Amino acid sequence: MMKRAFLKQTIRINVPDVQEVTIHKVHYKINSIIGIGMNGSVFLATDTTNNRLVAMKWIEVQDDLEHVKEIENELECLRRLQKHCNQYILCYIDSDIVTIEENINDDKTIYTNYYVIITKFLEGYITWKLFKKKYPERSKERKEALENIQQGLRSIHGKKIAHGDVHSENVLIHPETLDIRWIDFGRCIIDPSPSILEQDLENLYNL
Repeated sequence: MMKRAFLKQTIRINVPDVQEVTIHKVHYKINSIIGIGMNGSVFLATDTTNNRLVAMKWIEVQDDLEHVKEIENELECLRRLQKHCNQYILCYIDSDIVTIEENINDDKTIYTNYYVIITKFLEGYITWKLFKKKYPERSKERKEALENIQQGLRSIHGKKIAHGDVHSENVLIHPETLDIRWIDFGRCIIDPSPSILEQDLENLYNL
């Protein structure tokens, strides 16, 4: 997500200590952490209001406007793609800024702001990186999945968005149905130039 000022950091990403949260009158119970990246932490959570599992990405908000603009750019990409998320794309659900109270020691408390992005949880899906270990290079499953990945990226481009971060852990695949979903639009570009779209496609060869 975003242009990732986090990639320039050398400190450990702060993982929020939270058990439950309510966003826009919807209550979420945090179940477990499912990923820690350079730009935030991803949790599996239960939406107890609607009785469904979701993925929640928590991004610590830095104290500069540029960082906030980068997050908001990702959200705009997700919102634009939401209309077409029945195929190829992870479905966006909601987002908000959440403030967490954190106790440093007995006499000091700090308040940390996180941008929380809620998406559909893709149960049973694995990354393209793991999928390649499961199926040999010349297998029909591998060939069909790769065709789906390519078609998915072209579909995103058709919505005038470049993914901007094409690599093997930003594609999820169901190992049985071979349905694919592009995830992590933190470096997406809205209304990109043809050269940027071409770079997206060229990066497919490195998957």
